[in-house]
Amino acid sequence: MIAESENKSTEFSAENINGVYRNKIGDNGKTGLWNILADNKTFKGDTTAATKNSFVKVELISNTELKASLIENDSITKSMLFDGEIVDNYFSIKKKMILVPIPALFFHRERKTILGNNKNGNLNLTRGYKNGAWFIFMAGDYGGISNYEFERIKN
Repeated sequence: MIAESENKSTEFSAENINGVYRNKIGDNGKTGLWNILADNKTFKGDTTAATKNSFVKVELISNTELKASLIENDSITKSMLFDGEIVDNYFSIKKKMILVPIPALFFHRERKTILGNNKNGNLNLTRGYKNGAWFIFMAGDYGGISNYEFERIKN
């Protein structure tokens, strides 16, 4: 996934990744950094709307744990912890996968996210996703890789 990322990251360090980032993706008011991270934590998802007054604080707790906190109107409203590891110049969040094998029915859903910083200090996020289902002789499957850049607001 790193090889397919459009965003290139600088050398990884806690000082680089720790910071507060804008939650919003351009003009998209529905999905933001918080929603993408939440999708990697649980498949229920988080429907919190990304506004221009919402930010995400990212903290590297250890080499295997990352904390993300949603900040709305200058106060932390939600937090999540992610298990993962540092790979090359990224923090790689542990893959989230669900597999439901039922006779004549098979369902698969998978998410993988990596985080790093670019030379401007902004957060690069690359997410791979795959969904699929098979029922007797019919099947459907889709997936892809998405790249995002989130502006650093402060350290």
